[in-house]
Formats: sequence, structure tokens, C-alpha cells
Amino acid sequence: MEAKIENKFRILLKIRNFREKCVKIFKNSFMKRIILTIVSLMLVCVAYAKPVKGRVQCDGKGVAGVVVSDGFSTVLTDSKGRFHFEQAPQARFVFISTPSGYISSLRGGDDCYWQSIEDGRKRYDFALRKNPRDDSRHNLVVIADPQISDADEFPSLRHNAAALKNCYDRISTQAYTFGLCLGDIVGWNHSLYPEYNSIMDSTGIEWRNVMGNHDMTNYGRSFEGSTRDYEKMYGPSYYSFNVGKVHYIVLNDNFYVGKDWYYIGYLTEQQLSWMERDLSYVGKDKKVVVSLHIPTTLREWDRTGYNFNFSHIADVMCNRKAVYDILAPYDALILSGHTHTGNNEIIAENLMEQNVTSLGGAWWCGPVCVDGGPAGYKIYNFDGTDVKWRFAGCDTGENCQMKVYWDAESFPDEVVANVWDYDPQWKVEYFEDGGKVCDMKRFEGKDPYASEVYRNPSSLKRSWVCAVLTQNLFKAPMSGDAKSREVRVTDRFGNVFSEAFESAGVLVVGGGVSGVAAGIQAARCGAKSLIVEEYPWLGGMLTAAGVSAIDGNYNMRSGIFGEFCDRLAAHYGGYEALKSGWVSNILFEPHVGNEIFHKMASEEKNLGLRHGYAFEGAEKTADGWTVHFEKSGSEGGDKLTVRTTVLIDASELGDVAAACGVKCRVGMDSRGETGEDIAPEKANDIVQDMTYVAILKDYGPDADMTIARPEGYDADIFVNSCKGPRSTVASYGRILWSPQEMIDYGRLPGGKKYMLNWPIDGNDYYANVIEMSPEERSFAYEKAKNITRCFLYYIQAELGFKNLGIADDEFPTSDGFPFIPYHREARRIEGEVTFTVDHAAKPFDSDEPLYRTGIAVGDYPIDHHHYRNPDWDNLPELHFYPIPSFNVPMGSLIPKTVDDLIVAEKSISVTNIMNGSTRLQPVVMQIGQAAGVLAALAVEKGEKVRDVPVRDVQDVLLASGVYIMPYLDLKPGDENFEAIQRIGATGLIRGVGRNVDWSNQTWFAPDDPSIILRAAQIDRTEDPFHKVKIDLHGREVEE
Repeated sequence: MEAKIENKFRILLKIRNFREKCVKIFKNSFMKRIILTIVSLMLVCVAYAKPVKGRVQCDGKGVAGVVVSDGFSTVLTDSKGRFHFEQAPQARFVFISTPSGYISSLRGGDDCYWQSIEDGRKRYDFALRKNPRDDSRHNLVVIADPQISDADEFPSLRHNAAALKNCYDRISTQAYTFGLCLGDIVGWNHSLYPEYNSIMDSTGIEWRNVMGNHDMTNYGRSFEGSTRDYEKMYGPSYYSFNVGKVHYIVLNDNFYVGKDWYYIGYLTEQQLSWMERDLSYVGKDKKVVVSLHIPTTLREWDRTGYNFNFSHIADVMCNRKAVYDILAPYDALILSGHTHTGNNEIIAENLMEQNVTSLGGAWWCGPVCVDGGPAGYKIYNFDGTDVKWRFAGCDTGENCQMKVYWDAESFPDEVVANVWDYDPQWKVEYFEDGGKVCDMKRFEGKDPYASEVYRNPSSLKRSWVCAVLTQNLFKAPMSGDAKSREVRVTDRFGNVFSEAFESAGVLVVGGGVSGVAAGIQAARCGAKSLIVEEYPWLGGMLTAAGVSAIDGNYNMRSGIFGEFCDRLAAHYGGYEALKSGWVSNILFEPHVGNEIFHKMASEEKNLGLRHGYAFEGAEKTADGWTVHFEKSGSEGGDKLTVRTTVLIDASELGDVAAACGVKCRVGMDSRGETGEDIAPEKANDIVQDMTYVAILKDYGPDADMTIARPEGYDADIFVNSCKGPRSTVASYGRILWSPQEMIDYGRLPGGKKYMLNWPIDGNDYYANVIEMSPEERSFAYEKAKNITRCFLYYIQAELGFKNLGIADDEFPTSDGFPFIPYHREARRIEGEVTFTVDHAAKPFDSDEPLYRTGIAVGDYPIDHHHYRNPDWDNLPELHFYPIPSFNVPMGSLIPKTVDDLIVAEKSISVTNIMNGSTRLQPVVMQIGQAAGVLAALAVEKGEKVRDVPVRDVQDVLLASGVYIMPYLDLKPGDENFEAIQRIGATGLIRGVGRNVDWSNQTWFAPDDPSIILRAAQIDRTEDPFHKVKIDLHGREVEE
């Protein structure tokens, strides 16, 4: 008790002493003022230090360990998700660093990661959503500098956004995916933000944003007000979030200097301090990704020694070292934009910066950025802390990583490569004729194409746009005698990208029957020739499409077509063995045809062959064409460039001709256009049905190969395909065949395989794919393939052929189907002449004697397939319309307005009706052979294709044993064969056409064989064939 009294006494004594001291101090006026000032400041601080509290929850439960900040202070939520701190006077937001495994919305709402600070408000609650996917593996799509300055640029943005959507649709199935824009969202006009957001939302990607200098609010008085417009739309200009094992930090290094729109690259101490506090909660085992607009560095030079340059303080961040020091303990990656160019810099062993090129290219002024790279984006694939990335051009895709210039004007005798996303761990090598020549030398320069495109700035929307230096250029000297050249690039992840270069006198695009024949014949004529085919097989419709039945010309086998037939007969043991089914006199297994075509091509020393390259485009040059290809389905993005004197379009749908600017027709011509009585009154865009053929195999009587019921299966579609329990006795006025007869229709040699290509309520499918994009075509092809699956299921389940299934030893495809569908129709070019059914029906009565210019013959009736067209009842009846055998005029292969281009396959200049016969493969193969002769002669003579004399082409064809007139009297090899062909082509003696059942015929001298001898005599003594020069219309011209 006494001790307690003593303590109280001592306390009272101290209080008295303190009071006496205070009285003495306040008697001193100077000390009194100091004390009052301190107290006032303390009261002010107490007044401004506002307490902030709240809770972070998910599904009503608090989430612990979430970092919460106002941009100055940072705290962690407690075990119940609660937080509180003193708000800084300058703070404008309270925001959370969204933790891994959760998702926050980005532009407002109860579950947004940020909330604006409001006067009087003391509580800020945040709601998280659980990420339904494991985000330890995730994808990040990064764009930079869309910089929309005017509303008229939105269509271009929509185009590029479509590429982003395609990317998202593909990669989001693999892992959680989000996006990040590195600033300059628009160009000063911030009222464009809503439309920009709408377009970018259409990609399906949730976009986080970085503030760019063009997102600043300009003409203010200080930096502190420059973020107003951006923050109103997108929230805080610096923040962080977590995805998987990656911690993302977004910074604003656009420092507005209070004058007009001027700025420098600079991070305030406020952000640097916040960054340090933010990272204090991040373990060193995490990957850190820092995103900002203005790069910290663009060259080793600008971060070395004393190389700071005041003229570049808006190009790179001035106080970059502070960022590097803060990131030193972490494995870190910096992402930046701003420059509209691509550049990668390794700053330290654990720190790299990637400067991402612009989504808008050269400010929407041209096809490429100012460094020559395409407008594009980058894709990052994170697996834990491991990351891989790849650049993707909006129009070039992920598999194209460079532009190669072969002997550009500014780099004579050198190959130059612009490797857009290069970093020092890539390899860039040069090869000739398959052997490595050297590692290419890196240098800084201007991209040749960008230099050309932006040569005249005054013609551009923005006159200040021009090509800039890039350090991603590489070069190597080229030898003059190399046959093939290749630039090969290997990225840091082992992906290989290559671009090969070849030159050829004759380039054939497409390895179908016309393409093979064209390439072989051009090579035989001495021209260096090259066939480029997208798929692994040669033969097109006859092989790769599975239509392994040759219709027509059985009695007029000649030239390369005849050689092919002879080799088939030799393979199977004679021509009788080829008559295995009743659809044709010549049937075979598709893989056998492919092997024969490859063997024939390999025997030509002047012929090269490249498989797996899809046509991309072509540019006309003074002396021919430069043609570009991309490796089909290539993970590495192989490219092929070919320079050629003459280009032959042997594509299935005429895609090359269309890309080269040739005017084309699609669908049915009107009667008024063509003068054909059986043509419709009005033109339309209706084309023939296509078919996805299947090769079936008999797996034995005990086998049950019945497939799963296909999606959309409807047996009613097929009930009239043959006689069956529910079929109509007469369908379309025809007697139906039995199921076995239907199967035997396409029986192939050997007796165990069957071609499923049944035209009567079978597996034909209607779709006009000609003008579709590759993606749209693929979708249509899958539908056509499904019709065939349904028909197969009908055959198995309804007709009882359970032993028949897709052959497992025919096509090396994942589903056993052919590589391509059976196309009966393509574009048809506007040629020097247009071959009509009237020319074929009455060749000697026409004012235009095209028969004199014949280079191929056919004898199959006009055959159109329209039964699957919904409006087929109202279409002209074109099924086996009778005409005599005919020849095809040379002018139909030559486009009217484009030089150095020849068209083969189905796209020659014929009417829609006549295409029903010229599309048959024997005719197409002869057209290809003629195209090869024409091309080789143009190269040899140094003439334009259209100027090569018709008679010169016909001479070579006749010497090769090819029919130029459809006369059945004599076969190639007969001593008078060439004579009657030549005399027939002059019109001095005119043959007689006949139609016998399905057999179309024309005879030189059907009733008087002595006429043949007389013609041979005239040919030898007078040579009228060569005496008179004719033009492409068959009319005589004066020398």
C-alpha cells in the first residue's frame, strides 16, 4: 500500500515539473510560435489522413492475403479478408492486386479490381470471382499502339481484331487467356475510347491496359492532371495483378511536362516507391512481368556508359536504372510499346525487354510498320514461371517470322532478311543447294519494302511517316550458280522458320493432272520447270480427291494422258483389268495413280517438285512473276519464293488467276451472253455439286465396320439412291439400280475396294466455295465429308453392307478420306477466246473457226451435276447433253489482259455449259500438256505467251503424239496420223461429227478412206498447215 502511494506522489511531482517547464517555454514568444506551428501541422495531417477499410470476398467468404493499395500505401487482407489503412491525400483509387486463381472485372462494377475514392466514403469492398481454370498455365496476348486517331480507321481495326479473335478462339481452348494493350489506345481523341472498346471486346479477349502518351490529357498545367481521361475510362494508371505464378505490374512512364502535349519517359518516385512496396509481397520464386508504354531501352548503346541523349528522352525512359535495381532479385520481363517497331533487348541474365510492334502498323498509313514488320501482336504461353512467346502478324499469322529479299535493288548480289522478332539467342543461317554457306551478318538499316512503301510521305495520310532503321536485318552474299537458296531462322525455343528461293523458266502452281502434264511437257521442251503442290500427292482429282475413274477419251488416248493410261494398264496387267467397275473403262486405286505420276515427274531432269506449299500470292515483274508460297500446316512457318518467266495456274479453283488480277466468271452464263440456246435466260452464281469421295474396302463377310451414326443423319436423303425397301420405283424418270449395282459402279481393280462417288441421291453436296476464304472452304468441306459419312452409314445400316468401311490403306490422312473434295467447277477466266457449246457442236459453221487452234480433244457429253442444289428443278437439263467430239482452242488458256500467265485445269475460258465436258480429266491433262508447250516456247523465244504462234504449239504436240483434232480414223503412231491432224486443222477437209449413245465421235473420212491418202499427199507436197498464219481466233493473218 505504501509503495502505491509513493508512485502516485512521484507521478504528480513529474506533472508539476512539466507544467512549470511549459509555462517557461510559452513565456518565450519565438518558442511559442514553433510549438503552435507543429501542432497545426499535426492537426492538418490528422484531418487529411482518412482511414480506409473494406473487405475482399469471393462467394461471400473473405479472401486472405490480398494486396490492397491506394497507390501509396499497401496492406494485406487478414484471415477474414478485411483491410484498413490511412488514405494518402493525393490518392484517387483504392485497388487490389487480383490474386492468382481469381478474376476481377476491369472497367467498373461490383467485382472490378479498382474503385474511385469518393469524399466521405470510408469503406471499399471488393468481390472476386474464382477462375474456373487452372491459371498456372495461361496465355497472354499483347498488343501495342492501336492509336486510333479518326473514326475512319475503325474498319482497319476491325480487320486486325478479327485476327485477334481467331487467335483467341484457338489458344483459349488450351489455357486461360487474357490480353494486354501497351498504351496509345487512341490518338489524342479520347472520345473514341467507347468504340475502340466495343471492337476489342468482340475478340472475346478481356483486355487490361497500359497508359500511353497519346492517352494523356494534354494542355494541362502539370503531370498530375494528365491521367484524367484515361483513368475515367480504365482506372488507375499503375497497378498490379497475379495470374498463376506470374506477378504482373503495370506502370505509367509518360511524364507530361506541362507544355502542350510534350512528355518524357520517366517514372515518378511515387510509382517507384509503390512498386517496391508491391514487390515486397512477391516471392522470389515468382516471375515478374512489368508493362509500360515508353521502353526503358532500345539498344545496348542507350544503356551503356554516358550515352544518355537529351534528344531521345521521349523515346526511352530516363530513370531506367531505378527499375532495373528494383527488379534485380527477380526473374523479370519488361514489355513496352511506343515505337511502332519490334525490338528485343537482353538487359541482364534475369531481365529482358520486349518492345512490341504496333497493332496499327505505320499509324494506319500502310501495309507494314516503319521497320518493315507487319502490324501484329505477340502471344505468350506461361507454364508456371516458364514462358515462350511468338510474334504474329495480323495478316501473316504466327508461322511467318521474317521477310526475305533476294537480290533487292538496294542490296545487289546479296540476300537480306528482316527477322522481325529477333533476339540474340536466335540463329540466322544461309544455305545454297542444301548446304550451309554462312551465319548471316546482322546489321542496322532500313527495310527495302518499307523504304519503297513510304518513299513519298506526302502521299500518305500522315506526311511524317517514313521508314526507320532497324537492327533486325541480316545479309549474306549469294553465288550466281546456285539452283536453290534458303534463309533458315531458329528461334530461342528451337522453332525453325525458313524461306526458300528458286527460279524457274516455267512455274506450275498445282500438281493436279493438268499441272503434272504441264510441268513434264515444259521440262521435255527444255525449260527449267517447277511444280509446287500443296498436298503430298500428285494427280489432283484423279488421285488426291479419290475420283480414280477416267471418263472419256478412251479411244483417243494420246500424249501424257496416254502414257499414264499405259502405265496403269502395265501395273494391273492390261487394259481389261482396268474395267473393274461400270462407271468407266479405266479405274484404279488412287495411291497407284499418285505413284505413277511421281515416277513420271522424277524422270524429267529439267523438272523440280515441291510438295506442301500453299499459294499465297504473286507479283508481276518486268520479266515475269514473283510467286509466294507458305508451307501448309507448318509449325515453323516455311516460306517459298519463286521467280519465273511464265506462270501456269493449275489450281483446282483458279485461285492463282484471280490473285493475279484476271477477270473471272463464276456460275451460269446467260443466254444473251453466250448465244447458247440451252443456257438460262439470266446469269446466276450456281455451280455444280461437289463430292467428298470415299474409298471403301471390303473387310470380309464377318466384319462389322458400321460407323457411329453421323450428326444430322437422315435416311430419307438417300432412299432413292438405289432400289430399296423405301425407294420409289422410278426416281427422276430413271430406273433405279440395285444396291449391289450401285456399289459395283466404282469397283476398283483387285475387287476389294470401291469408289463411293454416287451421283443419284448419293454423296453429292451443293456449296459454292469458289470465292470463300480458306477457313470457309474448310468448313464447307467438312459438311460435304459428313454427307459422305451419312451415305456410308446408310449403306451399312440400311442396305446391309456392314463389311464395307473406309479403306485403311489408301489415303495417309487421319480419317482415311481423300486430301481434297471433287470439284466439278471452278472460276472461268475471261480469255483471248471463249469456247462455247456452239463451237463444239458445229465447229465448221462458226464465224470464229476456233477448231483450227485446237490443242486438246474430248469426247465426253456435257455432264452437269445439280441434283443437290435446292433449286435444281428450275435449272436447265444438262445431263449428258449430246455434242460431237471436239477440240479445245489455245486462246481459251490465255487471259485477255494479263501477260506471262497460262490457265489450265477447269478454269480455262469456256462457258459454264461447255465446262461440263472440258472439266473431264483426260481433257484437262491434255490442256496441261499444251500449257507446258506454250510456256516453254514463250521462254525459249522470249515472247509473250499470247504472241507464240498457234502452229508452233501444235507442231510440238503432234510430235509428242497428241491429238489436235478429234478424229478417230487414225491413232498416234500411224504414218498418216499427223497429216490428217494438220489438214483437219486447216479446214481444207472437214470431218463429220456423230453422237452415238454416250459416245461422241468425229471422223475425218468416215465413208471414203481414200480421202486420208489424198490429205497426206497434200500435207507432204503443199504444207498448207504452215503456209497460212492464224491468230488465236483461227482467222488467217497476213505476215
